Amino acid sequence: MGLIDLTKVESKQAQCVLIDGVSYEIQTSFRYGLMFYRLMAEKKYMSEFMFLYKFEKPKDLVKGFEALYDFYCKKTEFPKETGSNDGEKVFDYTADSDLIYSAFLQCYGINLLNADMHWYEFRALVAGLKDCKLTDVIGYRSFNPYDRTKYETTMTRLREAWSLDDELTDDEQDKLDAFNALF
Repeated sequence: MGLIDLTKVESKQAQCVLIDGVSYEIQTSFRYGLMFYRLMAEKKYMSEFMFLYKFEKPKDLVKGFEALYDFYCKKTEFPKETGSNDGEKVFDYTADSDLIYSAFLQCYGINLLNADMHWYEFRALVAGLKDCKLTDVIGYRSFNPYDRTKYETTMTRLREAWSLDDELTDDEQDKLDAFNALF
């Protein structure tokens, strides 16, 4: 089953997570989903994710985090593969934010700066993007560079040009450490 339940009469998507039989209301806007992924990339502590709970927060931080993870990172039945043979990351919500913004404007006429939508709706729209710079870049990143024809050589060059940085530079890490030391 996909993320969006089209059978719901009210067309309301999930607003809560269930932990040990207790329902907790959470932030479901796509902006909070993007924040969740950013915090995951920054390897934050579980307690730093609790702002995603609207009112009552679970006492068990581990279960609270796991419920948030399940909500924001819920797997769908598609895509089965990205086209990349080595499992390399080909898409990042933070690094690709400008491309996501322009893709939504180009493909759907949605200005994400003014939009209000559920996280699941946002993810479904991302999955449906076609013929835009974002999908081109994902194609470059997922290209397998081991087969060398002229087209593939060009694709390899484009893949490298659009690859995501894996880690912070030493200078960036020093600045981040200095900033974190302030708190």
